Amino acid sequence: MVHHRGISTLPGEPPEHSSGEIILCLHDAGGNGNAFSEVLDQLSASHTPVAYDQPGHARSAGLDSLGSLELMAEHAEQLCVELAAKRVILVGDGLGAALAFEIAARGNIDVHGIVAFGDLDRDYDLSASISELEAITSGKARRQFDQSGYSPNVSVEAKTKSFTEWVKTDPRTTVEDLRALSNWDGENALSRITCPVLLLIGDHTEETQTVTTNSLALSLAKCEISTISDSGRRLLYEAPDQLADAVTNFCSNVSAST
Repeated sequence: MVHHRGISTLPGEPPEHSSGEIILCLHDAGGNGNAFSEVLDQLSASHTPVAYDQPGHARSAGLDSLGSLELMAEHAEQLCVELAAKRVILVGDGLGAALAFEIAARGNIDVHGIVAFGDLDRDYDLSASISELEAITSGKARRQFDQSGYSPNVSVEAKTKSFTEWVKTDPRTTVEDLRALSNWDGENALSRITCPVLLLIGDHTEETQTVTTNSLALSLAKCEISTISDSGRRLLYEAPDQLADAVTNFCSNVSAST
């Protein structure tokens, strides 16, 4: 399922490249492309933003995650071919950020730049989260909405949208996403990235995640970190306007430098 703005197209036809950069948005583990809806609305004023549901997520068919970052990257690369995208800016949340790094490292498409946020790392230890989801999928525990990662003053609307998107994907898919992320060779991928990278972090993000983000930045050749105010790490829900502004400014800076 592909999400875009502008003129509707026939099935199989790419959205019109109306203006600016083609911005491909990559969702988090267990997420879906509609999480970027407010960001797409704002970016469409000057660019051509596109998001999509990975197989097994939300409105895409099946229950199976692709199971590895390599296969997810191949899938995204094929989508870029179908979009007739000669170059892209990648915007990724959590798993989507790791996927953006993997795509750029592979070098099969022209990645002009990356904006990454959410749960960022180069060597994920997700054993506790995987064990929790395994208990849920085997019927030994109830599914619980993760309420961590928000600022103290998060709005009811932000949490409601987050819950609405979270519940759309089966936990059997989410656990496979997390296994894929755990098996990803992040250090190798990061060392091969040459395009500019912007890491975004909310000012209420947990200290452990802040330290991890700063450490990850040291592995990238061209990287800046920017802080988003009044938000935790759930930027798509707490600060979509600030996120879109950061992406817009990043696109302008990248274009000016080439």
